[in-house]
Amino acid sequence: MKRFLTSLLCLGLAGCFRESRQPQLTVTAAPAVAVRLVDEPAAAMALVRIAGHYELAVGIPAAAQREFFEAFGATGALTTDASGKIKIPDFAAQPFVVGFDGTHFWLVATGDARTNVLALGADNEGGPRALKSLISARPSLIQFFAARLLAESEATLQRKEFDTARLLAQNARLFAANPADALVATINQRQAESLLQSGEEARRRKGYRTARDCAQRAAVLLPEAERAPATALLQRVLEDEGGELRSFAGHRAAVTSVAFSPDGKLALSGSEDQTVRVWNVATGKEVRTLTGHRKAVRGVAFSPDGRLALSGGDDGFVKVWDVSSGAQALEINEHGWKVTSVDFSRDGRSLLCGSEDYHVKLWDAVTGRRLESLAGHGWKVTAVAYSPVGERALSASDDDSIRLWDVTGGVPLRTLPNGLAAVKAVAFSPDGRFALSGGDDKLVKLWDLDSNHEARLFKGHGQSITDVVFSPDGRFALSGSLDGTVRLWRVATGDEVRAFSGHGSPVHSVAFGPDGRTALSGGADASVTLWQLPREVWPAVQEVKR
Repeated sequence: MKRFLTSLLCLGLAGCFRESRQPQLTVTAAPAVAVRLVDEPAAAMALVRIAGHYELAVGIPAAAQREFFEAFGATGALTTDASGKIKIPDFAAQPFVVGFDGTHFWLVATGDARTNVLALGADNEGGPRALKSLISARPSLIQFFAARLLAESEATLQRKEFDTARLLAQNARLFAANPADALVATINQRQAESLLQSGEEARRRKGYRTARDCAQRAAVLLPEAERAPATALLQRVLEDEGGELRSFAGHRAAVTSVAFSPDGKLALSGSEDQTVRVWNVATGKEVRTLTGHRKAVRGVAFSPDGRLALSGGDDGFVKVWDVSSGAQALEINEHGWKVTSVDFSRDGRSLLCGSEDYHVKLWDAVTGRRLESLAGHGWKVTAVAYSPVGERALSASDDDSIRLWDVTGGVPLRTLPNGLAAVKAVAFSPDGRFALSGGDDKLVKLWDLDSNHEARLFKGHGQSITDVVFSPDGRFALSGSLDGTVRLWRVATGDEVRAFSGHGSPVHSVAFGPDGRTALSGGADASVTLWQLPREVWPAVQEVKR
């Protein structure tokens, strides 16, 4: 037979004939034809994928032919050839579909209404409309389509071909909405479980990007009330890898300095918008704004008990604030030049301030009386730090030097051999034996203060370093830079652990959280960012607590 029954889509034909009536089928590639079922092209293509594209290469059994002709032969659209096999007219229109519900064949027109729908006795308004009419009039055909789609969807689900299974189930909604919706929910649940399992395996291999993608995809599939496993996986990935937790928005100009309260619950920030702001770390919400500076604020710090805040700025003022009320507790105006950096002593009784007047000055935190004036720098002082052990202080300057002081008598102890590069930041280690510095040479330097020599270099920043700080246990260091990154370093080796990029602009200040698990940064983008530090940092924190 040279004239095949062309372009027929048999929906489940192969599996629905009784053995005595089984035709022989030749499968060819499914063409990209727009078989329109109802008004849903996607549903049509899903059914094409179910059945494949079949051509009847041999005649339908005689008994089946009689049933077929009883249904449609009277229209004259179908005839038989000399051997009794069904012939199809040479329609110029799109293909039509033959469905079989186990008892009867049903012809479904999908193309030119003027030709194909004659077989349905329909009007000339179009195949899709005729199909709707046919489906509504034939419950057995509805059951056939629904059962076939749902069965294929469930079989595909068992093979874990989730996207295909979902498409089949969604198209089954045309015929059986409730069972289809229930199956879609099951498919989503199974796929989410598979994604979470794959994500957890990827996390253990340190494939954090894959793990994060799996968790996010699982969250989309699950109802909001059931997303806890996906959220938990995202949190584990964040804790393993480190990354941005949240950003504190409120400043209207560059953030120049940040600090954690001793209990880690509050954060402090100073800005070029002339304000000092207090933040709730857990929520990122602003607690209060401290106003009083008339120019940019350059340095901020918390007192050791967390009750007071210290600030200094370009207006030359040093101010002490009551954190709980926001009231100004003390004001000092004796520098005469811009105040660039501030710090509390470890007992909270004195204030250490650096200024563009080339001096480091020590003030009584209660009365504002000047206790010492440390002279020796040949250019503006850019950073100061009080030692957590003993009565010593560090200062850095644009004169390329780092100086160690005995603050009790204003005595310079030594100058560190920094080289020819302006120094922008200094910090003491928790035990007071080591120091960090950073500056225009783009290097973070570790100094042994007992031997007065450079112990290690940390290389990685692409522009000037603006701030440095040790972790609470002294085993890690953070640095901020004009290159827009915050970098985490392993002090023992100088290796970079992680680089954080979130500001998209110069970073001016960094701070370690008191638990060592989080960090703050402030940048030229006017934001304060809270970072989750990688899990490998944490054991050192636990050792400190013990």
